[in-house]
Amino acid sequence: NGGVLVVASAGNNANSVASCPGFYDEVLAVGAVGPTGTRSSFSNFGSWVDIAAPGGETNAPDGTYGIFSTVCDFATTPPPSPCTPTYARYFGTSMAAPHVAGVAALLLAQDPSLTPAQLRTRLLTYATPISPSQQIGPGIVNARAALTQSLALARSIRVRAVDAATGAIVAEVAAPGGNYTLGALPDGNYFVVAGEDEAGDGQIGRPNRRFGAYGGISSPTPLSVSTTTGGFAAFSVGYPVEQEPNATPAGASLLMIGGAVQASITGPDAVDYFRIMVPANGTYTFETSGWFGNFCSYALDMNTTLDLLDQNQVPVAQVVDNAAGNNDFCSRITILLNPGTYFLRVTPGDFFGTGLHSGRYILSARSGP
Repeated sequence: NGGVLVVASAGNNANSVASCPGFYDEVLAVGAVGPTGTRSSFSNFGSWVDIAAPGGETNAPDGTYGIFSTVCDFATTPPPSPCTPTYARYFGTSMAAPHVAGVAALLLAQDPSLTPAQLRTRLLTYATPISPSQQIGPGIVNARAALTQSLALARSIRVRAVDAATGAIVAEVAAPGGNYTLGALPDGNYFVVAGEDEAGDGQIGRPNRRFGAYGGISSPTPLSVSTTTGGFAAFSVGYPVEQEPNATPAGASLLMIGGAVQASITGPDAVDYFRIMVPANGTYTFETSGWFGNFCSYALDMNTTLDLLDQNQVPVAQVVDNAAGNNDFCSRITILLNPGTYFLRVTPGDFFGTGLHSGRYILSARSGP
């Protein structure tokens, strides 16, 4: 009644017993999710939990799925400093609740006239949806969506014709409503690919964007086109996934320049191979990143080692960690290449001192740095 939105942790007992003060109707109770976007193993849950936010996951192999936070050791020497600031990883709904309070503060900074009821409505309405089975509210707090009052960035479809022999992008057009025509193509064989851009940026094939190809993204079907005969390709666009088995160069999945694919290494699947067609002399970048964002720090599912090989499987370049000292455990190769066929090999790297570890990653390929 004092005009304040109260945000409280739901608790870390891994049960549905309502905790105080979160169960009060006036309080916004916050449950925790881990890096996969599902309920953390320790988080309380139930119909009384209002919203979710990142709280880490204690079931990680080595405890690295925590939330980085500023901390203080409260040392009194040397005076007059009350403590020595540093960083540490913590787990819990106490890590999740400040995310929600912080977004509420951003909303008030944008519009100080918002009432507690309006703040609550905004946070809940524009949360990123999660399965009701998680029992931690309708979704995960989403700062961008709450501030812009939009559930997603505007997206549109673009379609490309890619030379099946060289991998060169020959034409690209917009596809409003999913309809497209690629006209005036030279005689030849083409892969037809399509993907979503965001907010009209004109870029498709980026990590975490829908992307697809006629015949499948890992082994697309070429279409023959001539001055007298055209082709027709209808296909769906989703999140691209590697084609197994691809544990040998002979079974390598195709990864186009200007494309990305979700992949994983689990169990006996100790290595993934991808075939790259480089169309022209130039600088190219090949990069791994996380499934749920371009993060490369402690929430990364798998610490990758990335090798670039020529068509004879001779090593060209290797990267294990971009900058381990800066908590960047993704792998990125930027290199000047001649036209031809190359292979990318992904293997598990050391998982923060605990040995090799299986998991998921996204691999992308682009021209330029």
